Amino acid sequence: MFLYEERIGQAAPTAIEGTVSWSLQREPGANGKPPEPVVQGRISVPGRGLTALITFKRNTDASLPASHLVEIVFALPKDFEGGGIDSVQRIAMKQTEQDRGNALIAVPAKITDDFHMIALNDFPDALKTNMELLKTRNWMDIPVAYRNGRRACSPCRRDRTARRHSTMRLPNGRRWDRPRATNRSSPSLFDKDHQKRPVLQTSAGRLRLRPVVRPPFQLLPLSPCGCIMSR
Repeated sequence: MFLYEERIGQAAPTAIEGTVSWSLQREPGANGKPPEPVVQGRISVPGRGLTALITFKRNTDASLPASHLVEIVFALPKDFEGGGIDSVQRIAMKQTEQDRGNALIAVPAKITDDFHMIALNDFPDALKTNMELLKTRNWMDIPVAYRNGRRACSPCRRDRTARRHSTMRLPNGRRWDRPRATNRSSPSLFDKDHQKRPVLQTSAGRLRLRPVVRPPFQLLPLSPCGCIMSR
């Protein structure tokens, strides 16, 4: 994999080589429940001193209207050139590294400076679309914005281990891509109006939804590999 960084005054981004490895893990279940299967990817970019742990997991919190969660924890050196990770955009799934790809239907949230979360929409149509992308696409883009205002993107190839998350079965026989029933009276992560999207915020250590008005997303090409970012 490569980390592509936007450079002021340069037409083409800078490419820094890195690695990603995938593994299947199990996290302890809440309140004594059986362990939950998760898929983890470990990213390392030695040229920037950057490492990241990506975790794909089923949402087990009934108060959070999301089918699945993607958690990304960054570890950066104190002298990191970008100053820090300001935000993580919606992940895009691609057939090849050069494709522009299709973004997962989800809402990103910054929990702490180093911890970011992406909540996948739990509406049936959105769930079907997301699961199909996760099952059939071999590449994923993780677009980020640095604290200094520059953008970056890291296309990662997902091996067989990473793709298995969409077909794993839970101890009770249900597929992992079929989340447990939740209270449908909870607000959806996405409003039907594309300009009114709720965002996840933290409050006293808990996640909550706050509707905000945003302009439509503009997809911008970032590199020859097809990475896209939104502003």
